[in-house]
Amino acid sequence: MKLWETLSLVSCIRSLNAEITDDLIVCLGVSRHVGDALKGCASPHLRKICAVGIPPWGIIENQRDLIGKDVVCLYQTLGNPLSKLSTLNSMHSHFLMADDGTVGKYGNEMMLRRNLEKYISLQKIHTRMGQGVPVVGLVVEGGPNVILMVREYVRASPSVPVVVYEGTGRAADILAFTHKHTGDTGELRPQVKKEVLVMIQNTFSLGQKQSSHLFHILMECMERRESITIFDAESEDQQDIDLAILTALLKGTNMSAADQLDLALAWNRLDIAKKHILVYGQHWKVGALEQAMLDALVMDRVDFVKLLIEHGVNMHCFLTISRLEELYNTKQGPSNLLLHHLVQDVKQNTLSLDYKISLIDIGLVIEYLLGGAYRSSYTRKHFRILYNDLYRKHKERSTAFHKCKKKSKEDINFAENYESSGFIYPYNDLLVWAVLMKRQKMAMFFWQHGEEAMVKAVVACKLYRAMAREAKQSNMVDDTSEELKKYSKEFGQLALDVLEKAFKQNEQMAMKLLTYELKNWSNSTCLKLAVSVGLRPFISHTCTQMLLTDMWMGRLKMRKNSWFKATSL
Repeated sequence: MKLWETLSLVSCIRSLNAEITDDLIVCLGVSRHVGDALKGCASPHLRKICAVGIPPWGIIENQRDLIGKDVVCLYQTLGNPLSKLSTLNSMHSHFLMADDGTVGKYGNEMMLRRNLEKYISLQKIHTRMGQGVPVVGLVVEGGPNVILMVREYVRASPSVPVVVYEGTGRAADILAFTHKHTGDTGELRPQVKKEVLVMIQNTFSLGQKQSSHLFHILMECMERRESITIFDAESEDQQDIDLAILTALLKGTNMSAADQLDLALAWNRLDIAKKHILVYGQHWKVGALEQAMLDALVMDRVDFVKLLIEHGVNMHCFLTISRLEELYNTKQGPSNLLLHHLVQDVKQNTLSLDYKISLIDIGLVIEYLLGGAYRSSYTRKHFRILYNDLYRKHKERSTAFHKCKKKSKEDINFAENYESSGFIYPYNDLLVWAVLMKRQKMAMFFWQHGEEAMVKAVVACKLYRAMAREAKQSNMVDDTSEELKKYSKEFGQLALDVLEKAFKQNEQMAMKLLTYELKNWSNSTCLKLAVSVGLRPFISHTCTQMLLTDMWMGRLKMRKNSWFKATSL
């Protein structure tokens, strides 16, 4: 493999956070490349990767070094060049040895390997999703046993997609050549058939009978050729190997569009979602994109949030009380013990780590951080009535659901419409959520959307600054306080930039923006909030100073009428 190809393989491994199973022997097929990839691109992220080696016990060099129970073994990875045995690759995390008593023979590990892959495929790829871990076969070089394994993959139910890396030699090249020359009928022309038989004989040093048997197995693979993808690195229009593997996973399984989007989200592969999933003509069930939006927010996938909005997700319809509450209670993404600490402070009570935070709790936290006479919309009387009524109706409907075991479509629509009526400016609420959850990239994204950009920047600046102060006072062991101060400065600069641009375009309108009463922000003004933060560059800006001068001097307006003089008669 070339360097860029190895890097692409690592990129794919990172994307999948994969469990890799191969023979993992230094001189065998894909194992060497996986080991080299992990070695050449070692990083803290790759330590999470579980690369499982399943070699036959009978072909391992220095077997005696590995014998023991609950002991640490020192293993010599330098093999004897004259020996037919092979050493283990040290860049893998685990090894499972298959022993059937044979020596120097490959293939007895195939059953163990396939059973492990089936077990892994039943595990959940992500805690939020029902999709199991996808399995794909990657053929790089390989011997006769690889062709047997490909047959088992493509004939499985459901079939396992296989990617063949053409140009790596041996089994891979034979599979690629046969695949390209097999027609839709699954048959080869007589001349090509002879050529393939010769390739098998010369490549694996087999007799005519053994070659014919392997050729028969090869043609059984071609009966399911739609499950096999050929990757040709020399082709000019060929995509990278990681994209080829991930694309084969999507095409080779009978997943719905929503399940495919779930996989792209879990892999964090925006390119695959754009090119293969969110395309014209794709059928989507009602609410499927909204569920994807919720998953994207929970997993902190900013690019996916942007993509879903571009494809029609209406945030006014999406954001409901229960969804926003779920976002505040998610355990995924950046760890946030500070919010739990703040809720404890405002409630003046010790709370368990699994305590479910309510939006009313969040309202109290916002009031505590912003200080003064600020009143959060989450603590106002009309919202409390809406909130309590909503959960009372949820409880009643849940009871009725258990009795009749079926919800009508009208009931579901009523609940969603009733619940979504709580948020007039959803981007503002999501900005505050992102700030309190310490998700700066997401906060920046929501700041760019919706209304009232200047005040949103000031509010985010103040929230971050107050959170930094609380983090410092609570003696958190990490550098949370400094991180929050940095975020606060970034939003402070954004507020100043917006004020500067507005002032250059229209001075009078810019001053009105500073004194306009903001109904969604406790009827406060941008100027009051900036003063309470102590945002000095903002307050010392020419626009702010002109406004303050006019407020002090009243109707004299000394700036525009500097020729006025007060005289006594």
